[in-house]
Amino acid sequence: MSTPEDKTIVQLMLARAGLPVSELELDKLTSAYSQQQPGIESLYKVAATRYEAPCLQFTPTPTFADWG
Repeated sequence: MSTPEDKTIVQLMLARAGLPVSELELDKLTSAYSQQQPGIESLYKVAATRYEAPCLQFTPTPTFADWG
């Protein structure tokens, strides 16, 4: 169940991205947002993973193989 606040948040995100949407698209995106939001918020409730990197990190330090 989406709330008027959810619709405002989705509109702000779309405006920030510069994406025009129809009213039907906005309704569907708002519904999807309200369904996904509890899952996203639950990720931040796990104290051990709060400050972990969400993906692998690329370290641009070169390593050279000794071919000699």
